Amino acid sequence: MDKECINEIKKEIKSSLLISLHNYDKYQYLLKDIPHKKYMDMVAVVKCMVLGDGGMKCFDITNDMLDCMYMTENELIKTAISNSRKKFGILFASFREFFDIKDIDVDDSPQDIYFLTNTEMYFGAATLLYNGINHYIYEKLESNFYVIPANIHQLIVIPDKNMEMNISDIHNSVEMVNEFTLDEEEFLSHNYYYYDRVLDELIMQ
Repeated sequence: MDKECINEIKKEIKSSLLISLHNYDKYQYLLKDIPHKKYMDMVAVVKCMVLGDGGMKCFDITNDMLDCMYMTENELIKTAISNSRKKFGILFASFREFFDIKDIDVDDSPQDIYFLTNTEMYFGAATLLYNGINHYIYEKLESNFYVIPANIHQLIVIPDKNMEMNISDIHNSVEMVNEFTLDEEEFLSHNYYYYDRVLDELIMQ
């Protein structure tokens, strides 16, 4: 295989990189072999997306693959975040809008509950890693806000302004649903997070 062909393969692999967020403890046994970045109680991992006859499949980029790509771990993660944003963008929708998109009928539409994911709703929790995402949500809500992980694909966002809901009760409800409905590999976190515009930081609660 000539050098031009090898470079073309490397270029194609780089364009297929995506970022995903996972629970740190549940992913820890793999971390010695793959590039990653810890994010609070979660971990960012780089995937390579492959389209085949069976649809889209992803696999983790390993340290050996990284060596062959002549990239640093930081460069790899930045490239994956950039690719994910360009390919999948951001989907920030109210409770009603979110379930309309999924073509699911809901009887009640709770006030001030939103979903954050990407347009494919696939590894959408990683939108938390997008540059400026906290400011984007703050401007949409005009409020500080809470983030509750639903799973590795979607996050629940609740504005802090005039909030009549008990955030702990909502978090516990999500935890209960997760316990009975989620596959173990889709679980993201037992915690929830708070964004304070003055501190300009998302803080684990």
